Amino acid sequence: KVSFSALGGNVLWYTLSLDLVSTDLLETKKKEYAEVFDPARVTDLEGYLHQTLGHTILRLEQVTYAAVALGLCIAMLITSLFLRMLISKDSGRIAVMRSLGFSLSALRLQYTVMVLVLLGLGIITGTLVVNTLGQRLIGAVVSLMGAARIHFVVDPLLSYVLLPILLATSVASAALLAARSIKEHDIAAKIAA
Repeated sequence: KVSFSALGGNVLWYTLSLDLVSTDLLETKKKEYAEVFDPARVTDLEGYLHQTLGHTILRLEQVTYAAVALGLCIAMLITSLFLRMLISKDSGRIAVMRSLGFSLSALRLQYTVMVLVLLGLGIITGTLVVNTLGQRLIGAVVSLMGAARIHFVVDPLLSYVLLPILLATSVASAALLAARSIKEHDIAAKIAA
């Protein structure tokens, strides 16, 4: 912890760090160092992190899962409300298209594809903004709270594959459910109105 000798008094503890080339030897080296430096406590970095931050990491994981679930629910709600509003606004156009012979499934597919194209553009734009400006913006905000610097650790499979698939699935299902309201609009109802 310090590079100078203690100024009188006893040293409280020593820390010895070891970097292994292969993690296969980890348990063997832990036992060996425990015997050599008895009664010292020998832990690996993962064990040390688990002992000191394990509960905090577990809670952060739970909060992350809850935030993802809440975000998906909000995306579904916004998609459903937006699409219902759009279908209501386009009811005249939908009635004309129905009278021209467009099927309900074709009209529903049209609105669902439109929502998914917008979602794709949103995911691409969001990913680009986060990868270019996100770390700098968050770093600036966190530096106001005392952190010297922040570095994002990105799991590519989760960030670029799994979460976009979850978002697309939830938005597509909300769009399909909202597009079911198209059947209520026909030309006879519009002429009568």
